[in-house]
Amino acid sequence: MDLFLTVAAIVICGSVAVAAGVFAQVHAHYVAVGAPLAIVGLAILGFVASSSLEEGHYDDFGGAMMELVSLVGAGLLIISFGPLVAWLLNLPSTRPPTSPAATAVAMTAAATAMAVSALIVNIATTAQDRATYQPESRIGALTVTTTDGVPTVAELQRKLPGATIVQDLRPVWPGMVDAGMELRTGRYDSLYIGDETLLHYLTADTPYDENTAVLINPDEVESSVRLPYHFTQTEPGFHEAHVPATRVYLPDFPISAVFVPAKVVRDLGFMLIPERLIAMPVSAAEFQDGYLERGFQPSTDWWYFVGVMLLLAVAAGLSIRRHAPLHTAFGAALGGLTGCAIGLLHSWPATTSADWDPPPRVPFETPWLLVVVVVVVAALGGVRGRRASG
Repeated sequence: MDLFLTVAAIVICGSVAVAAGVFAQVHAHYVAVGAPLAIVGLAILGFVASSSLEEGHYDDFGGAMMELVSLVGAGLLIISFGPLVAWLLNLPSTRPPTSPAATAVAMTAAATAMAVSALIVNIATTAQDRATYQPESRIGALTVTTTDGVPTVAELQRKLPGATIVQDLRPVWPGMVDAGMELRTGRYDSLYIGDETLLHYLTADTPYDENTAVLINPDEVESSVRLPYHFTQTEPGFHEAHVPATRVYLPDFPISAVFVPAKVVRDLGFMLIPERLIAMPVSAAEFQDGYLERGFQPSTDWWYFVGVMLLLAVAAGLSIRRHAPLHTAFGAALGGLTGCAIGLLHSWPATTSADWDPPPRVPFETPWLLVVVVVVVAALGGVRGRRASG
């Protein structure tokens, strides 16, 4: 959104400046000034959108560059509003307006386009984020690491007397803090080590066996899990433990994890210390430290951006003194149509994934009703401007 704000400021200023600068020489210069900007902007938007159609891995830098180039194309397209508006408002068949009118209409169009495109892009990214959201714990569970100032179960229990608390443990070699265990298969996101209470927190009613691991939502059918481990960072290579495992699938808890009983890890020679404490149920009113899992929470910050753009559009309409309703309606409609094109095209690079196993893109419904509302609100300044001039 910070990038969107920066580009918005640049293109609105650019559109207004171009509108004012070319107003006196627009009769023959729109084709030379505005049309190339619009064509290049559309071409860039289309090229970036087509380049990001494939559902593959996009590294962070490459994805950011695609978004930036797409926004540059959107900026060029919106900056072309300046000469276009000045040219249309100065047609011989109409009463020529003043230069400030052209700049105000250009600002209305640019601000409306940015508001509409932000609306569509954020609806698309929210739908994608919602579909790919991976909870860190169960809904209503509070996770506190031992570095959050709550190192013992007793201390957390005093703060949350009504909650059930379980421990997720971490292996250490006696006298050493750099010992560790990891899953090198890459198919699981998390490793849990604990007792029966931790397993029941994760899977509810899965039978507990102190010598058997549990694969949670595995991608493949496996009867054992391979646990590479080491005792010091300077020790060459890894030891390996093969632990028999059962499988469990949890539609209501879509994590990819492995639960290993504490006894299995202790039998390898490790000590176990708490890595994090998990308490549930915990309400938002009780939440003070750690991370409280509340499920997917869509961002609402972009609504402030849309609101600011609408304020700019309305303010521009209020500054028009002649033919205000017609001019602001034209600017809002032009901005709305352009914003739809920008939003739908920019949604492709905005929903790329940096994951090596990228999730499929999910469809989203273009908020046509909200787009109409934005355009209507953007044109309201012209109604007030007419009353003020009258």
